[in-house]
Amino acid sequence: MNRRGRIVALMPYHLKTRIAVSVSALIIGLLAIIGWVAMSYFEKELEAVAFVHLGDLVELSIEEVEEEFDIACKALISVGEKVKPEHMAYPARANALLSSQTTAHLVFDNGLYLYDPRGTIIASFPWQEELIGQDFSDREYFRAAVKSRQPFVSDAIRSRQNDQQPVLVISEPILNATGELVAVLGGSLDLRGENFIGRMRSEVVGEKGEYLLVDRQGDVVIHRNRQQILQPVERMLPGAFAEPSGTRNPSAPSDPELKHFHSRLGGEEVLGVYRTIPDLGWKLVVLTPTQVIFGAVHEARNFLVGVLALLALLTIFSVRLLTNRLTSPLVALAKKVRVHLDNPQVFNQLPAEGFEELGELAESIQGLMSNVARNSQMLNDQLTFLQNLIDTIPGPIFYKDAELRYIGCNRAFEGYIGKSREELVGKTTFDIAPPELAEVYHKADLELWEQRGEQIYEARVQYADDSIHDVIFFKKIYADSAGNPAGMIGTFLDITDRKKSEQELVQALAEAEAAREQVDNILSSAADGVVVTNRRNRVTHINQIALDMLGVEREGVLNRPFTRLFQGAELRRQAKKFLALSDPDSRQYDFSLLQPGRSYPKVIQAISSTLQAKNGERTGVVTLLRDVSRIRELDQIKSEFISTAAHEMRTPMSIILGYCEILMNSEEYGEFNKAQQKEFLAEVYRKSEALSRLVDDLFDVSRIEAGLPLPLQLGHCDLAGIVTEVVRHYEAHSPNHLFKMSLTGHEEFWADCNKMNQVFDNLISNAVKYSPDGGTIFVEIAPCDSRLNVRIVDQGIGMSGEQLERVFDKFYRVDSTDTAIGGLGMGMSIVKAIIEAHGGRIRVESVLGQGTSVDISLPLTEEAPSFPTS
Repeated sequence: MNRRGRIVALMPYHLKTRIAVSVSALIIGLLAIIGWVAMSYFEKELEAVAFVHLGDLVELSIEEVEEEFDIACKALISVGEKVKPEHMAYPARANALLSSQTTAHLVFDNGLYLYDPRGTIIASFPWQEELIGQDFSDREYFRAAVKSRQPFVSDAIRSRQNDQQPVLVISEPILNATGELVAVLGGSLDLRGENFIGRMRSEVVGEKGEYLLVDRQGDVVIHRNRQQILQPVERMLPGAFAEPSGTRNPSAPSDPELKHFHSRLGGEEVLGVYRTIPDLGWKLVVLTPTQVIFGAVHEARNFLVGVLALLALLTIFSVRLLTNRLTSPLVALAKKVRVHLDNPQVFNQLPAEGFEELGELAESIQGLMSNVARNSQMLNDQLTFLQNLIDTIPGPIFYKDAELRYIGCNRAFEGYIGKSREELVGKTTFDIAPPELAEVYHKADLELWEQRGEQIYEARVQYADDSIHDVIFFKKIYADSAGNPAGMIGTFLDITDRKKSEQELVQALAEAEAAREQVDNILSSAADGVVVTNRRNRVTHINQIALDMLGVEREGVLNRPFTRLFQGAELRRQAKKFLALSDPDSRQYDFSLLQPGRSYPKVIQAISSTLQAKNGERTGVVTLLRDVSRIRELDQIKSEFISTAAHEMRTPMSIILGYCEILMNSEEYGEFNKAQQKEFLAEVYRKSEALSRLVDDLFDVSRIEAGLPLPLQLGHCDLAGIVTEVVRHYEAHSPNHLFKMSLTGHEEFWADCNKMNQVFDNLISNAVKYSPDGGTIFVEIAPCDSRLNVRIVDQGIGMSGEQLERVFDKFYRVDSTDTAIGGLGMGMSIVKAIIEAHGGRIRVESVLGQGTSVDISLPLTEEAPSFPTS
């Protein structure tokens, strides 16, 4: 029997089995659901009953615990009433009193203790010499009884006795008639002993249940295993007392604080109910294993599983008999169809065999098979047409099945690989291509099959003449009628000649790129900004210096008009004016770019030159951009300096000439007495001295400009004396300013005293001039290690960031307007030169509108340094 026949023969048996199993599974599933719902309901009800029972036990046990603690407190109060002052004075009498209290001995099995008001034990029963005299004032039960003046029950604690057993202490304060504390009486219970608490430890709840007593700290007070006493209950019953601690027991009739929980104790699942004892704050817990409660339910569940298994077997057997009767005619029909597949003429003799519907089914199948034969012939005709159509396509075409084996190709593909269609069908790429190429094809086929869709990639193909060609593969997954991937179809295009052309083009492009890179390197290495434009005045090249100079990005100006290099309407208007110059070879123009926060604009000088091709045709313009801001600024500063210097010199000269004219022409201006003449001559001397200082400053600046050191006349110099003299001078002439000095030490050091006087006269003069509204000027001199530090701070107008950067520039003035404070702008540059000539350092800090601080650091030397001297 062939494969198709075996499948048909097995079909009825599979059908019977599927029907039997399906029906049986449905019935058993319904029974299982009903059983599960019933068991869950019984478990829920049984759990509720168990919680009610355990809750009742908790309530009864709490009453017993409260009654026992009440008896213990009364026994302790009874003993406390017998304590007199003489017992506190004579510990032997106190011991005798405690030993005579037999009733209290029965309650407090760990002993009775009498404490004085400071917490020291003075008596005990039984007598424990190691405890007498010990301080127990840190114990909670002592402090609580003293504070509340009421009996207090402690949590479980370790005793200070040698065995350190867990105990519980009830403390009773003893007061005199005036309410003053006389003593504290304590009764101790051994939590491992057989007292009224220990008796609960041995009680059994139900078959295997037990009691737990938990104190306010969450520690176990009683437990069946004595080693667990004083252990945290959270470690024994994880999550039992977490908030929320479980839902409220709906069966609890009166106490809303009664709570229940599920937990595990020693690896066994338990149910628990607990409530807080009101007066103690402890929790009384009743536990019982869930196995004890739900044991019967679990047995019933196991019995139900067995019954369901038996019902399943019976159901499968019954349904199997029924399906056998129903499928017998179908089996006979299947045999006839199988015969028809071998010989279609035999199928016409199919009998109904007592079932009319099967006869109709046979007719339908016979018609269906006729249509299949007819459609099969049409399909073969279409396949033949498609194959002829594919063969007429000049490009190579191939197609593969889902196992990536060839199932056909066209004649062009046969010619390329040198194999016929019959030789190709059923083969893989490894059977027709060299191994290294076949591996590439196979990997691409796997990727396409995983991703679906289409695929294009470049590879190499070995033709029938063993030549290797570069090709581009085009592949696509095709689907069957159900839309599932059935195989792939592909073709390839020979690009060998195109690849050669591309390589030649790439080489030419590489040479052009190298030439371009060489041009870019030349442009980037230029010291000035370089911009190259084409004949339409569009930018084709620009170096980084030009980009930084103009503040633009390369992407924003390349292939854009030359005017786009400049930002703002005014600058672009100037750029158009520059381009409008008649002769490109003689274009020269200064662009002024305003700089935020700076008083001088950035001036960029543009000089252009024409680019010409070999035939002399104009191809573009190269423009050099040079930042001449500093040159223009220096020109302006020098002009301002000459004007200011002329003004500064003219004023004292005018005064000198005026006074000389008055003294020389007494007949015209009258006679002057000697005092007036002396006053006139003193003013002439002061103005001459000012001119002399101005000339000295100019000589100093000229030496600095020439790079020559300043001449120094070194000697022992008292800097504190110099600064004090300068400050006193300005105090006399500047009443609006408050001068404060801090002079630490009066060290003398080697320096040019005249130059030092010039430095501090200049600095303090600046502090006064640039504080027009007055304020405090602070001067501090302090030696530090081997240096002398000087600080001058004013509260004047201060300087901006730009002004601070240029404060030491020669001829630079913060304000060069006609209304500005007088001066030539040489002072700070000379000060810096003098300080550095002495081996010192100077630093200026300033905040606009808040003031300026000048810090100077000079070396302290005992011997004459090797500075340049005159």
